[in-house]
Amino acid sequence: MIKNLLNPGNYPKNINIVLLLIRMAVGVFMITHGDDKFLKLFGEEPIRFADPLGVGVT
Repeated sequence: MIKNLLNPGNYPKNINIVLLLIRMAVGVFMITHGDDKFLKLFGEEPIRFADPLGVGVT
């Protein structure tokens, strides 16, 4: 089963190009999603964590 999951297959060239474009688009979306979080980590403001239950320091 693992061999089937890791096998890239023997697809035509146009399908490989479409898969590459989809993977690149998903990667760009993930980078833009995490960009703000990464910049906030090294920003000037202190990091504040969510406290949905109200048990944190006040």
